[in-house]
Amino acid sequence: MTIAFAHRHPSALAGLVLINTFARLIRSDDYPAGIAQERFDANLDMSTDPASDRDASLVLRNHAPSVVGDPSFRRWWDRAGRRGASPATAKALWRVRYGADVRTRLGALTVPSLVVHNRDNRVIPIAHGAYLAMGLRNGSFVQIDGADQTPFTEAADTIADLVLDFVTALPGT
Repeated sequence: MTIAFAHRHPSALAGLVLINTFARLIRSDDYPAGIAQERFDANLDMSTDPASDRDASLVLRNHAPSVVGDPSFRRWWDRAGRRGASPATAKALWRVRYGADVRTRLGALTVPSLVVHNRDNRVIPIAHGAYLAMGLRNGSFVQIDGADQTPFTEAADTIADLVLDFVTALPGT
C-alpha cells in the first residue's frame, strides 16, 4: 500500500521506509521467490476461522518468536488479534494486502528508500526484501539480525536507529 501511495503521490514524500515487506508475496512463474498460493490460502483460513483448532501460538511463533515466551505479550497479542476485525473482514484485508503486486511500480519511484529486513524472518523471507530494494531506483537494503516480522519487538532499537539515521539524512531535514 505504501509503494502504491508513493507511486501515485511522489511529491508527497521525502523518502520511503519499508520494513520486513515485499513487492509481491505470492509465487508466480516470473516470481519464484514467492510463497505458494495454496500455503497462503491454508494459513489465511487457519488464522481467520474462529472455529479453527489451530494452535494459537503458531502465529505468534512465526511473527514474533523473540517474545513467544512472554505471557504478558502473548495476552496482548491475543487481545489485539481479536479486536482488529471480524474474521471475514480480516480475511478480505489480508487478501488485498498480501495479494498485491507492485513490482512494475518500483522503478518509477525516485525518492530515497530504506528497506530493512530481519535476516531470519519466517513470515516474509529476506529474499522479498532484497528483491524490493533492488527494484527501487534509489533504494538501500539493510539486513538485520533476528527472525521477528514485527518491527516493534526483537530489533526495535536497531530499526529505530536505522530509520532515524535515514530520515535525518534526507534533504531538507
